[in-house]
Amino acid sequence: MLILLWLGSYGVFGQVPQQLDWKWQNPLPTGNQINENKMVNPQVGWSVGELGTILKTTDGGQQWQIQTSGTYYSLNSLFFVDEQICWVVGDNGIILKTTNGGLIWQTLNSGTTQNLYSIQFSNVLIGWAVGWSGTILKTTNGGISWQSQSSGIGNSIWSVNFVDPLNGWVVSYNGIILKSTNGGSNWIIQSSGSSKDLFSVKFINTQIGWAIGDSGIVLKTENGGNSWQIQNSGTSKNLWDLHFNDIENGWIVGENGTMLKTSNGGQTWQVQNNLNYYEHLFSAFFLNDQIGWIAGTNGNIWKTTNGGMNWTNQQKGTKCTFYDVHSADTQNAWAVGWGPSGTADYGGTIFRTNNGGKNWNKQISGFTNPLYSVYFSDNQIGWVVGWGGAILKTTNSGNNWLAQTTGVPNSLNSVYFINSQTGWAVGTIGTIIKTSDGGNSWQSQVSGIAANLFSVIFINAQNGFAVGENGTLLKTINGGISWQNQYSGTTKDLKSISFMENQKGIAVGESGTIISSNNGGISWQNQNNGNDYLETIYFSDSQNGLIVGSGGTVLKTSNGGLNWIRQKRVTNQWLHS
Repeated sequence: MLILLWLGSYGVFGQVPQQLDWKWQNPLPTGNQINENKMVNPQVGWSVGELGTILKTTDGGQQWQIQTSGTYYSLNSLFFVDEQICWVVGDNGIILKTTNGGLIWQTLNSGTTQNLYSIQFSNVLIGWAVGWSGTILKTTNGGISWQSQSSGIGNSIWSVNFVDPLNGWVVSYNGIILKSTNGGSNWIIQSSGSSKDLFSVKFINTQIGWAIGDSGIVLKTENGGNSWQIQNSGTSKNLWDLHFNDIENGWIVGENGTMLKTSNGGQTWQVQNNLNYYEHLFSAFFLNDQIGWIAGTNGNIWKTTNGGMNWTNQQKGTKCTFYDVHSADTQNAWAVGWGPSGTADYGGTIFRTNNGGKNWNKQISGFTNPLYSVYFSDNQIGWVVGWGGAILKTTNSGNNWLAQTTGVPNSLNSVYFINSQTGWAVGTIGTIIKTSDGGNSWQSQVSGIAANLFSVIFINAQNGFAVGENGTLLKTINGGISWQNQYSGTTKDLKSISFMENQKGIAVGESGTIISSNNGGISWQNQNNGNDYLETIYFSDSQNGLIVGSGGTVLKTSNGGLNWIRQKRVTNQWLHS
């Protein structure tokens, strides 16, 4: 999944503040996982998800706007009573409430730090939230205060459903179903007849309800839960959410894009596989038997207007994976990567923005394999490199790309130019090539190693560095005529290197590896920072720099790398550049 985040209004950064303001640019509105989606009516609804994500639509999902939640904890469930009043629960005991349609979200005092997974209200005052370690909370004043109720279990409770202020059910691990007939003052264990973990429960009235969960389990009761019957779901996938509008029509979603539908109360369930989507689905919500939404990983939200026969993905943007981004100035930038088969962007992908990232437009690479690195010497002249020794060049900002002949079959992972004529590219099996005529011809240089190289940088025409697997660190002082293998002090893969000055450089890599040199690369000191896989380092000047990596990791320095400040995570996706 592509992640493109643009750094607020700081350009390529300028003076960097303590915490950076990152904005989603692709996909839109977000690439964060959606845990629940619900609609008030055909036009107005909310979606909530990981890292404090709250989205709202007022046009049936054609556009989704990001709302400010005030938290970076995962948000797991929502419940509304109208277009103005809505509650949201999440990890670390987070409970949020809005009374103005989401313009402002207020943090309520839940009285717990346990993760909360589900919330429901029977009216504007009375509601319940459930979560980790058997947590059940109840409010009778719209969430101003919450009282703990005794569930009698220590397992996580994944879902709560009340049909009125008195009658409700919760589900948990190992087939546990609890029922209350007095608003939660007491909870009674019901015999589900299953030991499977249960993740969602839904009742239409006080008698008829369903519970779903692990390994395709679907249970139904017609007597308020006194007895439960197993229904044949036709799948062994984990099932995570279900929705019924009446006693006949229901939908279930789950693992690897699983979607089931019934029109006879669950006597039969039909697998719907017309999405051609194989990532997880966590939410299903239908206004009636025709209009509904489902949502899941990577910010995907789909809508149907014909009962699930056809679905429209309401997320906008490309599904490509991008490996590198390079900006010529504050307005012009290019991102390169690969679009998977079966998508409109299949092949070696190049996207460009000329307005600071407000819009990204696809350029035609003419290349079907992945592209790994991009570099522009100005806003007109640039190169991209990739799989199988490919090098493409443009002299008109990417409107046209022409293949150059490298003479090497090995994949190229990084390209760097010091001007419009002189540049280097490095790749697998120790490959290093150089051009002195803008890429019209490329000459192989002897690296002396067989390790894969991931990054190359030159301080000037003579002095350059390359890094690679197993701590490989090479230096040249003669433009690459000869390369010396230097002692990096690590056996971890080094993925990226940057020099802020002639003498001062930093390289980063796997397992949080950060090594620095203050003497032009003669010696390197370890500054290990956590266990994240660090992909790229970039400095805008001698003091201000960023590192990005696995799980949305962003580290920032404003003192030349002496200290690195971990930024608040705005995505869990892998950041490559």
